[in-house]
Amino acid sequence: MQTTEAELVFKNADGRKKTFNIVDPKEGLTKAAAEKAGAEIIGANIFNVGGADLKSLYTSRLRTTTLVNLA
Repeated sequence: MQTTEAELVFKNADGRKKTFNIVDPKEGLTKAAAEKAGAEIIGANIFNVGGADLKSLYTSRLRTTTLVNLA
């Protein structure tokens, strides 16, 4: 079984990184769309990581994982 997740990696005010995983993202997700979503998350200011607010989007990426059941 293969799964894909979009990962948005943010930096908080202390410089620490926090990764948000979005399961089953839209087909054809672009960097521009991921950056827009990241900017909206930062602008909403609803997440506090380790006592510090999110300040920037460090990177965005797609992760594809293949799971194989052992027989």
